Amino acid sequence: MSLARRLREYLRIASPLIAYPVLAIAWLALLWNFFSIMAPRAARIGASAAVNTWPCNAPDCDFSMFWPAGILARGENFATLYQPALFAAWRQHFLSAGAQPLDWFYPPPALLPAAAISYLPFNLAFAAWTILQIAIAFFLLRAAGLSRAVILPSLLSPAALWNMEMGNIGIFCGACTVAGLLLADTAPLRAGAVISLLFCKPQSGLLAPVALLASRNLRAILAGAAVAALLLGLETAVLGASVWTQFFSTGLAAARRTLTADPPIGAERGVSVFWMLRGFGLGIAASYAGQAIAAMIAIGLTWRLWAGGAMDKLERTACTVFLCLLATPYGYVNDMVAYSIALAALARARFWRIDLLDTALWLWPAICPLIWADFHMLLTPLASGLAAARIFMRARGKVRRGMAAHAA
Repeated sequence: MSLARRLREYLRIASPLIAYPVLAIAWLALLWNFFSIMAPRAARIGASAAVNTWPCNAPDCDFSMFWPAGILARGENFATLYQPALFAAWRQHFLSAGAQPLDWFYPPPALLPAAAISYLPFNLAFAAWTILQIAIAFFLLRAAGLSRAVILPSLLSPAALWNMEMGNIGIFCGACTVAGLLLADTAPLRAGAVISLLFCKPQSGLLAPVALLASRNLRAILAGAAVAALLLGLETAVLGASVWTQFFSTGLAAARRTLTADPPIGAERGVSVFWMLRGFGLGIAASYAGQAIAAMIAIGLTWRLWAGGAMDKLERTACTVFLCLLATPYGYVNDMVAYSIALAALARARFWRIDLLDTALWLWPAICPLIWADFHMLLTPLASGLAAARIFMRARGKVRRGMAAHAA
């Protein structure tokens, strides 16, 4: 046996032995940090005033954007909501003078849940917002056939923990993406309905419509279109048509400014090829070109996956989830909950046999900012691409083994 082959064999044997303790130690540290942050928030649920808290120096982070957005939406004050300077001043006056600026450029469907939760006092609303997301995600993933052994670790994954700290909607969107894709073959009407809920944050499941089109899943497409039309109609009826005018006239412009800011806003936790290339020093035009190439490759691979192939339902779903992260120009590690669910489901399908690469991929949402801090590089697209490539390689290996067994 050659030296290189012998080293590969040693690594194959040692990797799982090292992976489990590394995963356990790192994950426990993240959980301890999470509970140390969330415990004070739980203690002030009954308090009426918002309080500035770590990590983003604003009251409960992104939730301090959703909650006031809901109040402004109820008052149909969309000019303030979609104007960054006006929204920042309003939040500082209404919440806290120390609240850092956070622009609102979510599409209007996201305002419906934000308006509903804003009837509660801030701290109670934050708790309810978090618990409801977890409950809805658990229900959707169970309905899609995933076991509790997959769902529970997914909802405590590094990406999900960060999402709960931020008060964003990544847990809800991640569950919708995975559940919708898993249900596409067996329950197309439900799949289309669930996928349509991603209208509140479209980049979370950007390739889901491609999957439905490639598989010619007409029932899912029609169901999704019907539910989307219902949501858009409800949105317009409840909040008025002016919300759309403000979103398209000023909201999208704010989104573009956030995307192209120099330096990129929050790039230390970014996921996109666009921000990775910006971090490497490329200009906006070149970074857009690189993002477009990555998106086209992701679309092509997704089409191939769902138009027919050797992968099973879980592999197709997981690979599509990973490719979604390569297709979107905007996103953060708290948007990697679907990615974490897919990793957990794949590990469960292998009877929890993992290696160091599995561990690194699982912990990546926590590793990402450390890499940025030390090396000023954003490498999340490489992690997403590696996760997708691994599925292709394993699927190819299964086909080869199947052909060999058939020939024998």
